[in-house]
Amino acid sequence: MNYKHFLAAIMAGCALASTSLYAFTELQPPAEYKKVSKQLVDILEGIHYNKTTVDDRISALAFDEYIDSLDPTKSFFLAADIEKLEQYRFQFDDAIRSGDTSIAYDIYNYINNELKHGSIK
Repeated sequence: MNYKHFLAAIMAGCALASTSLYAFTELQPPAEYKKVSKQLVDILEGIHYNKTTVDDRISALAFDEYIDSLDPTKSFFLAADIEKLEQYRFQFDDAIRSGDTSIAYDIYNYINNELKHGSIK
Protein backbone atom coordinates (compact mmCIF):
# COMPACT_ATOMS: atom_id res chain seq x y z
CA MET A 1 0.00 0.00 0.00
CA ASN A 2 1.52 3.33 -0.97
CA TYR A 3 1.40 6.45 1.19
CA LYS A 4 -1.49 8.06 -0.75
CA HIS A 5 -3.74 5.09 -0.08
CA PHE A 6 -2.46 4.88 3.48
CA LEU A 7 -3.34 8.52 4.16
CA ALA A 8 -6.79 8.15 2.61
CA ALA A 9 -7.39 4.95 4.56
CA ILE A 10 -6.46 6.72 7.81
CA MET A 11 -8.85 9.58 7.07
CA ALA A 12 -11.66 7.20 6.08
CA GLY A 13 -10.98 5.01 9.09
CA CYS A 14 -11.14 8.00 11.40
CA ALA A 15 -14.59 8.91 10.14
CA LEU A 16 -15.98 5.41 9.93
CA ALA A 17 -14.36 3.63 12.86
CA SER A 18 -16.96 4.30 15.50
CA THR A 19 -20.23 3.86 13.61
CA SER A 20 -22.01 1.77 11.04
CA LEU A 21 -22.51 3.12 7.53
CA TYR A 22 -26.24 3.47 8.15
CA ALA A 23 -26.15 5.50 11.35
CA PHE A 24 -27.25 9.07 10.84
CA THR A 25 -25.88 10.56 14.01
CA GLU A 26 -23.39 13.33 13.47
CA LEU A 27 -19.87 12.25 14.29
CA GLN A 28 -17.09 14.25 15.89
CA PRO A 29 -13.41 13.27 15.98
CA PRO A 30 -12.15 11.84 19.25
CA ALA A 31 -9.59 14.03 21.02
CA GLU A 32 -6.79 11.46 20.58
CA TYR A 33 -6.98 11.81 16.78
CA LYS A 34 -5.30 15.22 17.12
CA LYS A 35 -2.09 13.54 18.30
CA VAL A 36 -2.39 10.68 15.79
CA SER A 37 -2.74 13.01 12.79
CA LYS A 38 0.34 15.00 13.83
CA GLN A 39 2.28 11.75 14.25
CA LEU A 40 1.15 10.64 10.78
CA VAL A 41 2.64 13.78 9.25
CA ASP A 42 5.87 13.28 11.22
CA ILE A 43 6.12 9.67 10.02
CA LEU A 44 5.45 10.49 6.37
CA GLU A 45 7.85 13.44 6.31
CA GLY A 46 10.57 12.15 8.59
CA ILE A 47 10.62 8.39 8.95
CA HIS A 48 8.97 7.00 5.82
CA TYR A 49 11.54 5.95 3.23
CA ASN A 50 10.09 8.37 0.63
CA LYS A 51 10.22 11.35 3.04
CA THR A 52 6.96 12.52 1.50
CA THR A 53 6.05 16.14 2.08
CA VAL A 54 2.44 16.45 3.15
CA ASP A 55 1.37 19.32 0.94
CA ASP A 56 -1.50 20.35 -1.37
CA ARG A 57 -0.62 17.56 -3.81
CA ILE A 58 -1.03 14.95 -1.07
CA SER A 59 -4.13 16.77 0.15
CA ALA A 60 -5.77 16.52 -3.27
CA LEU A 61 -4.88 12.83 -3.53
CA ALA A 62 -6.24 12.16 -0.04
CA PHE A 63 -9.43 14.05 -0.90
CA ASP A 64 -9.96 11.98 -4.06
CA GLU A 65 -9.25 8.71 -2.25
CA TYR A 66 -11.58 9.64 0.60
CA ILE A 67 -14.44 10.57 -1.73
CA ASP A 68 -13.85 7.32 -3.64
CA SER A 69 -13.90 5.34 -0.39
CA LEU A 70 -17.27 6.88 0.56
CA ASP A 71 -18.79 6.34 -2.88
CA PRO A 72 -16.67 3.74 -4.71
CA THR A 73 -19.31 3.04 -7.37
CA LYS A 74 -20.05 6.74 -7.87
CA SER A 75 -23.69 6.02 -7.10
CA PHE A 76 -24.45 8.54 -4.37
CA PHE A 77 -22.62 11.81 -4.85
CA LEU A 78 -23.95 14.16 -7.50
CA ALA A 79 -21.72 16.61 -9.35
CA ALA A 80 -23.20 19.34 -7.13
CA ASP A 81 -22.16 17.40 -4.02
CA ILE A 82 -18.59 17.08 -5.27
CA GLU A 83 -18.52 20.79 -6.16
CA LYS A 84 -19.68 21.65 -2.63
CA LEU A 85 -17.03 19.38 -1.10
CA GLU A 86 -14.25 20.74 -3.35
CA GLN A 87 -13.64 23.41 -0.70
CA TYR A 88 -11.83 20.70 1.28
CA ARG A 89 -9.55 19.48 -1.54
CA PHE A 90 -6.49 21.47 -0.48
CA GLN A 91 -7.23 21.60 3.26
CA PHE A 92 -6.44 18.00 4.32
CA ASP A 93 -2.69 18.66 4.58
CA ASP A 94 -2.98 21.80 6.68
CA ALA A 95 -5.65 20.23 8.86
CA ILE A 96 -3.83 17.02 9.75
CA ARG A 97 -0.58 18.92 10.22
CA SER A 98 -2.33 20.97 12.92
CA GLY A 99 -4.09 17.93 14.38
CA ASP A 100 -7.51 18.71 12.94
CA THR A 101 -9.31 15.62 11.62
CA SER A 102 -12.71 17.32 11.43
CA ILE A 103 -12.65 17.63 7.62
CA ALA A 104 -13.11 13.88 7.20
CA TYR A 105 -15.99 14.05 9.67
CA ASP A 106 -17.54 17.07 7.95
CA ILE A 107 -17.58 15.22 4.63
CA TYR A 108 -18.90 12.03 6.24
CA ASN A 109 -21.60 13.94 8.12
CA TYR A 110 -22.53 15.78 4.93
CA ILE A 111 -23.19 12.58 3.00
CA ASN A 112 -25.11 11.07 5.93
CA ASN A 113 -27.21 14.21 6.24
CA GLU A 114 -27.94 14.16 2.51
CA LEU A 115 -28.89 10.48 2.68
CA LYS A 116 -31.08 11.11 5.71
CA HIS A 117 -32.98 13.89 3.98
CA GLY A 118 -33.28 12.03 0.70
CA SER A 119 -31.10 14.39 -1.33
CA ILE A 120 -28.86 11.44 -2.23
CA LYS A 121 -30.47 8.16 -3.14
